[in-house]
Amino acid sequence: MKKFLLIICSFFLTIGLFAQSGGSIQGKVIDPELGEGLPFATVTVKVNGSLVGAQTDFDGFYSIKPLPPGTYNVSVKYVGYRESLTNNVVVTTDKITFLDIDLATESELLSEIVVVEYKVPLMQADETSTGNTVTKEDVEAVLVQVGFYAGFPVLKRVLGKFEGFFGA
Repeated sequence: MKKFLLIICSFFLTIGLFAQSGGSIQGKVIDPELGEGLPFATVTVKVNGSLVGAQTDFDGFYSIKPLPPGTYNVSVKYVGYRESLTNNVVVTTDKITFLDIDLATESELLSEIVVVEYKVPLMQADETSTGNTVTKEDVEAVLVQVGFYAGFPVLKRVLGKFEGFFGA
């Protein structure tokens, strides 16, 4: 009899543990001027110190689940729109919290972008054998230096069709 009661109690405890799966946040990210959903906007919440989130679909709908019960701050980002932060969104166990978010367009200009040209390193950090890196420009400089193409204008014209090879 004791075995039977122990099995029944453990069965109900196991069912009770699996039933508490958490809640979710669902909604739509909308452009208020157009009244349409914004596709591929990023919706995030911070859960126990890490970011959990989703991207909106083609119609602007998103769903973040499962979330442990609690209060969250929901952040929405989309290029060309102001970031939105909705504080104190309450999520309860086995319930869906619906949250539609309007994003206003960003009227500010983008800041200056600094462009830095990449230089091929002479030695690779992960290379354990001897050798060096030869670029297209290095090969072109050597061939022009030795006058290899001076007598072959047709060959230079044919090879030049491959992505601007040898200055053509």
